[in-house]
Amino acid sequence: AASSGQLGQYVPNRPDEMYAPEWVSWEEFLGLMRSYEDTRNLAVNVLGLKTYDGYILFVRGHPKRAEGLRIPVRPDLFYKEEWVDEETFFS
Repeated sequence: AASSGQLGQYVPNRPDEMYAPEWVSWEEFLGLMRSYEDTRNLAVNVLGLKTYDGYILFVRGHPKRAEGLRIPVRPDLFYKEEWVDEETFFS
């Protein structure tokens, strides 16, 4: 993000301290995708998604929200090392 210019001209040495009240994590600050377990938990327990088709409809229907949530369009491909199957992801 810093090299793309998205953060502007000034990038603090310690953004975790400068932005402490709203700080979440380095991954969030840098715009990195969530882990498999975080994405799975968010999809199932927060968004209430129950199927792969429902997940795909969500990310395609709400691309900016999905980007803001830092979840991939295709979790089966993005998390290919962890992915077992749809049933496991949505259980």
